[in-house]
Amino acid sequence: MAFPSLGSVSRWKLGFFSSMLFYALGFAAALVLAQFMPVADMCNPGLPFYVGLLTLVLGSICLAAGLLAFLLGYRTRFVKGVIAAHILVLVGPAVLVLA
Repeated sequence: MAFPSLGSVSRWKLGFFSSMLFYALGFAAALVLAQFMPVADMCNPGLPFYVGLLTLVLGSICLAAGLLAFLLGYRTRFVKGVIAAHILVLVGPAVLVLA
């Protein structure tokens, strides 16, 4: 079999890679829009900026929901993978900048 079924994939990996796919699609959409949209000025950052910002805001909301679910006792491997991916994308660059 060339591709494993979803049942054989680890739930941690499924949560991690689904969250990373969310960020990849969001930032790729911002990059594609930046190629075709006109250059923005100082007063209007433009649609690509807003798409990237929306990706980060939705990712932060998902991280908060995952942490809340984890703290309320829903400690599955899928939730742990989602939390790990969101922390890697959202908190990782901030730690690298501050270090």
